[in-house]
Amino acid sequence: MFRSLLLAGAFLLGSSSLFALDQGLLDLVPAGTRVISGVQAEKIKGSPLGQYLMAHMQQENENLQHFIQSTGFDPRRDVQELLFVSNGDPQQPQMAVIARGYFDPARIKSAAVAAGGSVESFAGIDLIAGKGKKEGGIAFLDNTLAVAGNKVLLQTIVSSRKSPVSLDPQLQTGLRRVSGQGDAWFVSLIPGSQFSTENNNVTVHGQQFSGALIQSVLQSSGWIRLGDTIKVNLQAVTRSEKDAQSLADVVRFLSSMVQMQKENQPRAAVLAQALNDMQLSTDGNTMEMSLALPEAALEQLMHSGPLVRPAAARLH
Repeated sequence: MFRSLLLAGAFLLGSSSLFALDQGLLDLVPAGTRVISGVQAEKIKGSPLGQYLMAHMQQENENLQHFIQSTGFDPRRDVQELLFVSNGDPQQPQMAVIARGYFDPARIKSAAVAAGGSVESFAGIDLIAGKGKKEGGIAFLDNTLAVAGNKVLLQTIVSSRKSPVSLDPQLQTGLRRVSGQGDAWFVSLIPGSQFSTENNNVTVHGQQFSGALIQSVLQSSGWIRLGDTIKVNLQAVTRSEKDAQSLADVVRFLSSMVQMQKENQPRAAVLAQALNDMQLSTDGNTMEMSLALPEAALEQLMHSGPLVRPAAARLH
C-alpha cells in the first residue's frame, strides 16, 4: 500500500523566492539534507500534461484503484504539494517524502492494519508500516501533513517537528533560484565525483568524453514549468570556468547528435527544434541550459521509438 502511495507521489512530479514554498513543509526538512526536490501538485494536475497523465493513470492502474478504495485517499485529487528529501549518502541513504494534502489518518491506519501492516507510537505520533516493512513507513502529523520514508529519517522528522533546523546555506541559495520558477524543481549538493570515476568515459559517435568532466560538477539545480509549452532549466556549478565551458561544449555536441538523427528517429525529430532553440551559457564556473518544448510534442515523445540508435552510445 505504501509503495503505491510513494509511486503516486512520484507520478505527480512528472521572481524566485524561498517562501514560494509551503513553510510548513520546509520546517520539516531534516538536518543533513543534501538533495531536495519539490512538486506543486495542484499546478501540475491543472496542466495539459497533468490531465493527460492522470487520464492514463486512471485507465491503467488497478492497484491504485484498490488503494483509493481501501484508504479513501486519491493522490490525483488529495495531494497539494510534495517535497522529496535525501541525505545523498550512497552508503547509508535516507530518503523521505513530505506531503501537504487531505488525509484521513484513521482510515489509512485501519487499512494498513487490515492488510497486515503494523503501527508503532513514536513521540506521540503513529508510525504506520506496510506488511513486512520494518525499515520504512508513514506518519500523519495532522490531517493535512504526511511524511513517508526511511524509518530513521521518519523518526528524525517527527521528533524535531516543533524545532525546525536551519537549512544548508547553499541549499537555501538553490531553493531561492528554482522554487518560485517551476511546477517541479530540484536542488542537489551532491558532487559528480560520487557518480563517476576517471575511467568512466563515454563515447558517442566516436567522440570520447572523460568521466572527469562529470566529476567537475559540484552541485546542480533545475526546474520545469508545465503549460501548453513546457519550459525546462538546468544549472550546474563546476570546479572552474574551464570545466563549465567544457560541460557546455558536451551539451552542444550531444544536442547536435540528436538533431542529426531527426530524419530517421521519431523522438529525435520531435526534440530537434527545441534543441535548436536551446539557450546555453556559462558564467564563471556555472553552466546554465534552458529549452522549451510544446506539450503536445512531449506526449508524442512518450509514444515514439528510441531517441538514438543503441550503438550510438556506449560506456567504457
